[in-house]
Amino acid sequence: MMKLLNIIFLSFVLNCLFISVSLPAPDTQLKFDAFFNESEKNILLKGEIITKVFLKHRGTVHTPDSDNKIKIPESIYIDKDISGYELICVEKAFLPCENESGIRIFYEQLNNISGLTKVMYYSRTDEQYRQLITESRKINRPESIKFPESILQPVSRNYFSITDNRFGNLKFKSELYRDGNSLVLKNICIQPMEKYFATINHKYEYRLISFFIYDRKAGGYFLYSINAMRIRSRMILNLGILKPESFGNRIRAYTVYFAGLLGLDWKGRLKAFE
Repeated sequence: MMKLLNIIFLSFVLNCLFISVSLPAPDTQLKFDAFFNESEKNILLKGEIITKVFLKHRGTVHTPDSDNKIKIPESIYIDKDISGYELICVEKAFLPCENESGIRIFYEQLNNISGLTKVMYYSRTDEQYRQLITESRKINRPESIKFPESILQPVSRNYFSITDNRFGNLKFKSELYRDGNSLVLKNICIQPMEKYFATINHKYEYRLISFFIYDRKAGGYFLYSINAMRIRSRMILNLGILKPESFGNRIRAYTVYFAGLLGLDWKGRLKAFE
């Protein structure tokens, strides 16, 4: 009898855990005002996209409907040292998603590493649309690397390898958090990056973080994405090899990709700057 009671209790606990992860939760505890002001909210609800890119020695380029200020929000998901990086890209958009039952599907799609090969972007160098990531696959966690536990327990954690069409083979740690009906996706490069036989940065110094803040009244997600890269090579910075407009197109590629996961066809919006 006692064994049967233990089994029933264990089954009840497991069911509660499943429900807590799988069913829609209350609206996000993320502070909307930390990411968007009222003017930006109105612009985004009209279907426009705000893009800003800062590159050291090149200044800031931005879409016409925005200023040139990049203020990094205070968030436990964003490391404070990002504000000192040589390259910072920020993009803001509104992604309609009126059916809250689609949140679970969206979550699963964000976890689909192989889907990254569908990310397309407009190459200013080649003057054509190209595949941003040519290969993508999950990998086992490297045994030699130890990561501190985050303040919040990740709902999902993966490690993956990609082939970037400009930066070659890269390995990332990916964490997908759930905060109410909102999601936070953090992809952090866990190895040094190289370009033209020069070391660009150290491990953990290329970070792609996207916030999907759900607004039930607006009927969708307000997207705040930040791509930040430390560039330690003076040669790469001084020669003008990197262009802020090109990185604007790269972050835009992910916005269009995210929109596609929600059934939105934004392929005609792959150019961040005309």
